[in-house]
This record gives sequence, structure tokens and C-alpha cells, in this order.
Amino acid sequence: MEVNNSIRTEYTPQKRSERKSKSAGEDDFLARMSQVLAQEEEKNISEENPLLTTEDMMRFIRERKQEIYDKVRKGETEVKIRIGACEYTEKEWDKLMESFDEAEDEIREQIREAREQQRKAGEQLALREKDDEKETEEALIKKLLVDRDKDKEIL
Repeated sequence: MEVNNSIRTEYTPQKRSERKSKSAGEDDFLARMSQVLAQEEEKNISEENPLLTTEDMMRFIRERKQEIYDKVRKGETEVKIRIGACEYTEKEWDKLMESFDEAEDEIREQIREAREQQRKAGEQLALREKDDEKETEEALIKKLLVDRDKDKEIL
């Protein structure tokens, strides 16, 4: 299936106001305004996304290569190991593990303290129950004695 690309027509719809005939002065003014607006737009784009020249890119690459070379010569490079979605050097990994161990130790300490508080609360509850039992026994004995005394008086 062949496509005929030889004939191209461009159609741009015009607004009603553009369909009316314009004088030569209006055409020049509109043309100049569109040029000024286009230049301003290009200027804004270049300020937002400055394009680097080939020389700038090559200089950047050269500086980065020199930086890496200096690090390798001085022995300042470290192997990074990928773990999941992250990469860690040995120093970073050790630091991460230390912070994890510290957090884990804090949690263990909190659990130990909570268990100690529960144990103390259980002991206090047991003591209260024991005291309540003693008081109940004493009250029962007193009541029995009072009842016995009343029985003796009746007889």
C-alpha cells in the first residue's frame, strides 16, 4: 500500500476576526508582535533549560574523570554493594546497622521495662487480694464471735 506524500496542504482554521481583510499596517504590526513574542518565548526556554555546548559537556566529563582518577589514586574509593533498590558502601552499611542495632536495643529495653511493670502490678494485685482475703477472714471470724456471743446471751 503506497502513501502519496507528494501533495501536502496545510490548513489552519482562521478566526472570524482574522478572516476580515486587514490593512498593510495591521499585517506589519502583527508580524512584528509575533516575532517579538517568539523571541521572548525562546529566551524563556533557554533560561529555563540552558543547553550545554559540546565544549561544556566535554569539560564536565573531563573534570569528572579527573575527580574519579584522583580518588582512585588516593585510595578514597569504596565498593558499593546493591541491596534491594539501594547501594551501600561498607561504611554506610556499618552506620545503618549501628542505627538499626541501637533502635533494636531501645525496643528490647522498653519491652523489658514493660514486663517489669507488669510483674510489679501482678505482685501488687496478689498482695491486695491476700489482704482482702485476710480482711474477709477477720470480718467473718468477728461476725462468728459476735453471733456466738449473741447465742450465749440468748441461752
